[in-house]
Amino acid sequence: MKQYERLMDYPWVERAVDLGLGIVAALLILLIGWYVSGWMSRRARALMLDHIRLDDTVALFLSAVVRYGVMVLVVVMALPKFGVESTSILAVLGAAGLAIGLALQGTLSNIAAGIMLVFLRPMRVGETVEISGIIGTVVNVGLFTTELKRFDGLFVSVPNSQIWSAHIVNYSRNASRRVEVVVGVAYDTDIEQARALLLEEAQALPNALADPAPEVVIAALGQSSIDLSVRVWVPAADYMQTWSFMNRRVKETLESHGIEIPFPQRVLHVVGGHQPAVTAGEKGGRQ
Repeated sequence: MKQYERLMDYPWVERAVDLGLGIVAALLILLIGWYVSGWMSRRARALMLDHIRLDDTVALFLSAVVRYGVMVLVVVMALPKFGVESTSILAVLGAAGLAIGLALQGTLSNIAAGIMLVFLRPMRVGETVEISGIIGTVVNVGLFTTELKRFDGLFVSVPNSQIWSAHIVNYSRNASRRVEVVVGVAYDTDIEQARALLLEEAQALPNALADPAPEVVIAALGQSSIDLSVRVWVPAADYMQTWSFMNRRVKETLESHGIEIPFPQRVLHVVGGHQPAVTAGEKGGRQ
């Protein structure tokens, strides 16, 4: 005991002990704060989904805000354990905020764009969208980035600012979509007969909507065919299945009635009736 008292008589030893205890207390605060922030984030998400009935997009975004907000408070609580005064913390946070704001303008624009995406909601979690040529299902709209899952299973992360400044095509927002299949028929085909056959097939689809009604129109006069466009409105969830089925039925219907589906052909006229001589270099190349 006397040796401990003698050791504590040295000022640097006392400061080292106080600093060590402060570091331990700060680490405990950070660990507990990390756990509490995750718990509060999960609870906030469950509250918004089950009781307030917000959609997944808003709930995920606000739960992330809750987690980051709690972590900022935890860091502010832990700093005094290192001997930093509260007034100094506020001054440092103010200066750091200004410096970080100037250095991370792109990051702050991502946060602002994320807020606009969440509240204006041009897309929601679970919807299929196309952004700058990328097509996928929305997995999460976060503070900084939006996560998409492509049809081939690949993960895509896009900064929110790029999404906000781009055109967003939402394939899931409207309840119905138009399926269009374009097929070419020969020029000597009875157009009215072909239109009637294809229209009958379109109207026979079990998921075809009556309003707007199916239609078959002449889309173009091509170089080797008359292009007919078969247009059917179906529920958005049935689009891909209907599109594939319609392509098969259009081909089978025209072939069963003897209507030709032409394809481009190229005629080559050979000038001269003899085959050109093969040089020695060409013979060597074929060996």
